[in-house]
Amino acid sequence: MKKQNIILIILILAVQVYSSRFNGFGLKFRTVESEHFKITYHSNCEYLVNRVQQKFEQLYNIYKNTYGLTLPNKTEVVILDSDFSNGWALSFTNTITLWTHDTDFKLRGSHTWWDDVITHEYAHIVSIWTGMKLSNHTPDIRFGFFSHPNENNRIEAFQSLSTEILPFWFTEGIAQYESSRHGSDFWDSHRDMILRTLTLSGKLLTWDHMQVGAGKIDDYEKAYNSGFSLVTYIADTYGYDKITAMLRESAKMHRLNFDRVIKEVLGITGRELYAEWKSSLEKKYKTQVANLGTQVFGRKINKDGFDNYWPMFSPDGKKIFFLSNGKQDYGMQTLYQYQFDDTIKEDKRITPAMNISDIYDIHPQSGRICYQSAKSKKSQLPARQGGARMLDIFTDTLPSDKKSFNPFRKTEKQVTIKKGIFNSSFSPSGNMIACSQRDVDRFYLAITDTSGTYFNVVYPNLQDSVRPEINYIYSIDWSPDGRHIAFSYMDQTDRKIGIYDTLNHTCQTICDTKNDERDPSYSPDGKHLYFSSDRTGIFNIYRYNIQDKSLEQVTNVS
Repeated sequence: MKKQNIILIILILAVQVYSSRFNGFGLKFRTVESEHFKITYHSNCEYLVNRVQQKFEQLYNIYKNTYGLTLPNKTEVVILDSDFSNGWALSFTNTITLWTHDTDFKLRGSHTWWDDVITHEYAHIVSIWTGMKLSNHTPDIRFGFFSHPNENNRIEAFQSLSTEILPFWFTEGIAQYESSRHGSDFWDSHRDMILRTLTLSGKLLTWDHMQVGAGKIDDYEKAYNSGFSLVTYIADTYGYDKITAMLRESAKMHRLNFDRVIKEVLGITGRELYAEWKSSLEKKYKTQVANLGTQVFGRKINKDGFDNYWPMFSPDGKKIFFLSNGKQDYGMQTLYQYQFDDTIKEDKRITPAMNISDIYDIHPQSGRICYQSAKSKKSQLPARQGGARMLDIFTDTLPSDKKSFNPFRKTEKQVTIKKGIFNSSFSPSGNMIACSQRDVDRFYLAITDTSGTYFNVVYPNLQDSVRPEINYIYSIDWSPDGRHIAFSYMDQTDRKIGIYDTLNHTCQTICDTKNDERDPSYSPDGKHLYFSSDRTGIFNIYRYNIQDKSLEQVTNVS
């Protein structure tokens, strides 16, 4: 046998052995059918199916009356369970894939996951189908001419005409707008912040840029926001029937350009529509900022990145650690450090600290840091369960300023194994960690010791037959006396702050409003709880007095 063949066989066997770890041969899937939908799901998601099915069937009748569309076959829906989440629709195949829990997208507010994602993705299916010129089996028409390759003067001409000409802003705008009408989405303060900043800084996406999804993820989000806002503007100014009229007009064979669709339906060009909408935004946001009064804000320390968050002081107070995507895209965060040392030039004060990409906590006395990651082989599920890796808690030592290299010194330690942990926070003593654990679409507050031998879910109590439904636990902070644990969570309606008492095992919600309250942090003396709220329509920092329950606004930003 030739040497090359032996090498090839070895490589093939190696690939088969490696890939077998990820081959979910034992995963149990089940399928149920309703009148208009076929839903396939992981076996541990069975209790979700009835809710998902009812929402889809409710939307079927709503969308059928709105768009006058009857799909030729049942929509295929797949429900997947994983620590990592998303939702998407493929209109040409009439299929939708849903993950079991919220994505906690940092550039957008919090919404009830199932109602939002179902309404959004199904709106994609019906709206894009309405705008198609031909059946889903014909995504485009291609024609051309190719001369013989041996000819001296070759001719190659090729043209493709898509059966669907809907621009990015329009398809995503419709999906978000429909969810605001029939799901749980709404024009939240995150979207408003992004669009306000772009408008007042003269950096609103151009009309041409809005037509496509291009750039980094923040450019995509700007296009989402612009689409949501512009579709809302069209519905409010011209009537929602004009949205469906545009879809039907774009389905006509001779309509090859969406600007011509706008002209036909609204009587103005696309750029004229854009100018109207832009002018309305400028008027709205200038008035809003003018009414803010005296602004109170901090000093910006990092000019790079659009995803800078979770700052914490170092134990000695000489640095600020924070997460940032820097010059990278979304989801590529790194833990950076900013040094206050005046002897260091300002542009040299920010340096990468550790390879950590999600919310973390620092224990001041020990200089230890805890965080979540799915990097460990110990966190990998067996192949019969899908082979994915789960999020677990790790602890490590903060990096030292002294430049020393010791390849045998390992300070990182994995605390939990296959627990599905999303956030963690040290107790004041440093020997315990409070964390949030995911179970399909439910989240629980749990406590573990730093050795990982003890792990206990404390809220909601698993022994209670009736317990509150928490859809996500985001950030956690332990009170200085070690008795209370404050955490930001999402229930069935909105985002709240809860305080769990470790002695009497009760939980109370503070400042319970319909607004978005998030990310609590205790003052060093434990007398106040700082948090962020959008109760004025703009997120600001507030200080809550735990003793007399009074509330004070700390910042006033635009």
